[in-house]
Amino acid sequence: MGKEEQSMHHKLRSVISNIVDQGYFKEDDEWNDIKNLTQKPEFRFLIGHLPCIVSIFNLQKGYYEFISDNMKSLMGYDPRIFEGEDGVNNIFELVLKDHFGEFMEPVMNDIYGYVFEHSTPENGKDFRFTVCAKLKAHNGLLQWYLMDTNILQVNAAGQPIRTIFTITNIHKFKKDEVIYYDVLKRDDQGVYRPVLQKSISESGTIQLLTEREYEILGLISKGHTSLQIAEHLFISLFTVQTHRRNIKRKLQCRSNSEMINYALARGII
Repeated sequence: MGKEEQSMHHKLRSVISNIVDQGYFKEDDEWNDIKNLTQKPEFRFLIGHLPCIVSIFNLQKGYYEFISDNMKSLMGYDPRIFEGEDGVNNIFELVLKDHFGEFMEPVMNDIYGYVFEHSTPENGKDFRFTVCAKLKAHNGLLQWYLMDTNILQVNAAGQPIRTIFTITNIHKFKKDEVIYYDVLKRDDQGVYRPVLQKSISESGTIQLLTEREYEILGLISKGHTSLQIAEHLFISLFTVQTHRRNIKRKLQCRSNSEMINYALARGII
């Protein structure tokens, strides 16, 4: 195994190493073998009927423990070649080397940095995060995918050990070359609210929508009028209208339907 092949495993480990104490990597794994979950008939039946790829990633070990069989039909790859410590080194089959170094590393640092910093024993499983990235199918075609991640297992401090995520092709909806990503946290009502939201392009990282704008965009997508939004959020109608103009400007959209479609396609709402 060459130095370049080894680098991906070390890169993924180093993202977490820069955030946590080294004791994190020495903790006992009470699950021991993830196959106790992935070999269950109910689990395999469920993922066999999903129109997306499902993967389980072990942050302590820095590699993928499971990738669903439908990766073959959706992207043309045998999922087994990406599993385990040796398999993760093949990730450059999916992600361009330059794309990873310039974009994905900063994104992972942002996301995991926030989640590890704000995790507690009580809220560790309340976080989820999304990111869109350009991946390469087996035929060499580069297309945009949305990766939506939930926390599957945490340690005693509430820090994530394993994540489970879906990979969905959004290429026909995506109209730009910007990577959007966010972190959401489940509130007391069980609803996920944005706590971190950014985008990154060749010009660097920018802040996208504010938490209030995100909230208003969600209400717009449910068909609420400006007056209904104002009453729901206990703010003035003028404030809602100002937020709507700002959202359209930031998303570079002209109509409400265009704005909602744009946000849905990028995982913003």
